[in-house]
Parts: sequence; structure tokens; C-alpha cells
Amino acid sequence: MIVFDGKMAAEEILQEVKEKTKKLTVKPKLVSIVVGDHKGALFYQNLKKKKAAEVGIEIEIKYYFEDTEFEDIKKDILKLNKDESVDGVMIQLPLPKDLRGNTKDLIQYINKKKDVDGMREDSDYICPVVKAVIKAFQTGLETLGLESRNLLVLVIGNTGFEGGKMYTAFKDMGYSVTGVNKKTKELRKKTKKADVVVSATGVTSLIKPDMIRDGAILIDVGSPKGDIEKAAYKKAGFVSPVPGGVGPMTIAYLMENIYEASKLKKD
Repeated sequence: MIVFDGKMAAEEILQEVKEKTKKLTVKPKLVSIVVGDHKGALFYQNLKKKKAAEVGIEIEIKYYFEDTEFEDIKKDILKLNKDESVDGVMIQLPLPKDLRGNTKDLIQYINKKKDVDGMREDSDYICPVVKAVIKAFQTGLETLGLESRNLLVLVIGNTGFEGGKMYTAFKDMGYSVTGVNKKTKELRKKTKKADVVVSATGVTSLIKPDMIRDGAILIDVGSPKGDIEKAAYKKAGFVSPVPGGVGPMTIAYLMENIYEASKLKKD
């Protein structure tokens, strides 16, 4: 079993971004919208700010109370769209329960040229977590020396924002892809058949060792503790784990997208 080192891959991406931002006359800037007191989100924001500072990118975090009205957030997004000093705008998901049904609507108000998180259907950028998953997957193929097009890919959590984008990305690349969610009946039968299992439900230890075929490629995207039980890793041929796999790369690719947004605006 080979374990993917997402931290090392992320550092390589961040170093490239750092070298590129040095050549810009104005520091790229992202505004990140956080609604409610979500500890996991706050930890993630602070981590992003730290990495951004290392590569020469500014991140401003706009905090909103959990009971903030939809219209108030919408107005601020529209202002940020017009602000020439802002290169990227993103919303930290998931939103509080009362706003969750409006998630897609709020995302659609972000200008597609500033949607560096790649959440709009017509965004100018690929979602960072999707970039990270594809990078881990391609590394697994190269490491194991597998023929890519004959593989069966299973995306668990394909009804979520990010899971749906992962499903579409594999489909667009020409793979045979099945999308399921945590409530799918007889999930074990589907995971057992899959050569590649990508899980992004956020349900801790949803995937057990007896659900994985020997030698499979496992890409765990479950936050914060991982969807795939650690004991299942031992059966795999290649694993992108939690922590240390897709997570660090997601932040690195976000920085890459912010840089691209800034560069395109200047050009």
C-alpha cells in the first residue's frame, strides 16, 4: 500500500505560486465569507490565511452571525464583485441550517471571474478540491502503472457541491463513473466493484475494510476525520489519506486560482 503525500505535493504548488506572485505589482486578494461560529471552518480559514501570507496573497475574512439574512450577504457579494482591489470571493461551506437552502443562489451572485473556489457551474476556475482529487488519482495511476481508461470509478457523495463536481470531472475525462451517497442501499456491493473509490460525505468511517477490493485506489475527501476507516487503507494499492492527502493540496490550488484571477485581471 502506497500513501500519497499531499503535504509535499502542496508545498511544490505553493512554491510555484510564490515565485509567480513576486512578479505581480499588486498583491492578489481573496475575500472569504464565513457565516456562523463553525470551529472547523474557522480552523480552515486560519490555515488558508497562513499559507496565503507565505506566498504573497492577502486574505480578508468577513464574519457574519449565524442569523444574518440572505439579502445582507447578497448585497456584500455584489459590492465585492465591483471592488477592483478584490480578485476572488468565496463562501465557506456548509452554511448554517437556515441559509443552507440558499447556498446555490448565493454562489451564483459571485462574479464567475472572481469565483476562485470554482463553485458556479460556469466558473472560470476548476474547484480546488477537484484539482486535488485528480492530482492524487493521477499520481496513483503513475505509481501503480495502471491503464487508466479501463478503471471503474465510484464517487460517494456526488449529490454534494464538491462531490458532484468530482463526478463530472471524472466523467469528462472519459472514465466509467458511478455516483452514490451515504444513504445508497447496498453501498458495499458498489464499493467492492470499484477500482477507484473517492469518498466525500463527511461521515466518519463510513467505508469499512470489507467494502474495499484489494489493490484499489482510495481517495478520502471526508472532513474532518475521513470517510474511510484507516484499517481499509491496508487493503488498497494507493491511498490519499485524511489527514495529509487532498486537504493540503486544496489550499494550494486555491492559492493558484487566486493568483490566476489576479493575473488575468491585470492582463
